[in-house]
Amino acid sequence: RCFAAAKIRAFRVLPPFDARSFIVRRAGGEYAADFYNCWLAPPQALISTQAARYLAETRVFKAVYDAGAGTLAPLGIEGVVSGLYLDYAGDVPAAVVRLRLLVLDERSPRFRVLFDAEREAREAFDAAKENAAAEAFGAALTKTLEGLAADLRAADLPRPDAAYSP
Repeated sequence: RCFAAAKIRAFRVLPPFDARSFIVRRAGGEYAADFYNCWLAPPQALISTQAARYLAETRVFKAVYDAGAGTLAPLGIEGVVSGLYLDYAGDVPAAVVRLRLLVLDERSPRFRVLFDAEREAREAFDAAKENAAAEAFGAALTKTLEGLAADLRAADLPRPDAAYSP
């Protein structure tokens, strides 16, 4: 299924996960910042870039434009990250990514949400290996996006050639 072109809009990462440091969940549900490991750029920038790239590759949309593009698209994509942490509370450490994706009708003067879904993925990793946590975050994000792309394919969104109706 191919939907109309979409433009990436704002992606937000909710506190405390919006920190430059990796966030760790310890036993007992306590969250703490890992000051030895951090993101190279703000997490919302990294996640929105990866989401745009992934959605473009899946061809769920006719085209996916970056937020800075001057192109007007009939659909807008927003994301809210409500979980982005290393979970050390279980038997095996895991990277966790929880992402809500919204598709908006950019042609409507009303704030009309056409699609809204949230997915979470966990990716176990070996804490003794260098860069394992960062790689696990990447794998968890990919799994999350795969689930959201499957949800999008089942959605009823405007097609590229569909006439506009408010």
